Amino acid sequence: IYTEYIQLPESKDMYGQQTSIPRSYTLRVIEQLMLLIYHQEVARCWRNLDQFFRILYNFALMGAPERSFLMQRALLFYLIDFFLGNGSPYAQHRRWKMGDEYSEPQLTHMWSLVALLSRACRTDCTKGKPPSQLQGEMHELRDETRRLLFGMKFLLKMIGNTQNSKATIEFFSHWIWENPQLNYGFWQLYQKCVCDTNWSDIEPLYTLLDAILELKDSIQEERIALYLNARNGLMEKAYRFRNQFPLFTYGCIKKLMDIAAGPNQSASKYLRINKSSLKWVETWLPTYIEVLL
Repeated sequence: IYTEYIQLPESKDMYGQQTSIPRSYTLRVIEQLMLLIYHQEVARCWRNLDQFFRILYNFALMGAPERSFLMQRALLFYLIDFFLGNGSPYAQHRRWKMGDEYSEPQLTHMWSLVALLSRACRTDCTKGKPPSQLQGEMHELRDETRRLLFGMKFLLKMIGNTQNSKATIEFFSHWIWENPQLNYGFWQLYQKCVCDTNWSDIEPLYTLLDAILELKDSIQEERIALYLNARNGLMEKAYRFRNQFPLFTYGCIKKLMDIAAGPNQSASKYLRINKSSLKWVETWLPTYIEVLL
């Protein structure tokens, strides 16, 4: 039904061709909504964006034909381009800035839509396919979409997204599965976010970390070592900031202890083997408690 169009005999486009519209009334509504994104008009109504993206997300949830239609219309590209605003490399003129000093646009359903459409795309994994891959859907990313999707600006925003942690987890779990190159690239961005985030706002990053360490592929042990090691991983961050940001270090130690005592046997084993790297905690922790008292 999504491939059926009807022609409007009395209407022509700018090239003099007869205008055609989808036979499906639902599709006509969806196309008009997407036009608002294409032309950046929806940014002016940023206070109501959650309802706007909820419609598109629910349409994508309906099934593979609906997602195929959205992918053919390059919606994934336009979503990221829209979100980046003036920071997009494809911004040809100054765009409307969303948010103000008191509030930010609610993009919960936009994040869900990005994650869902990503799961319909083929990854560059070296073995098999991710468990998150939607059954029977293997859409190829266009070059311009790949440029935006894996660009530092967007990925840092995705990692720092606090409105929809579930979508962030789905997104990253899908792309880093059996993909050493992306796994390493995402790890670098994650480290930057950990260093740049206030200790009181870091919980979503720890939630993402739990999901990343749980991925059971052939590079799981390598991934665990990458994220937790004492050279440039979480153990190193705890030690590095112990004097300057003791509250951050205390939170890191708690998180490492939770992982060590948690159900992830591979991560727990890694911390047991490398517990000597946390020997400094024995002398630092009493000092920290004395300072608090």
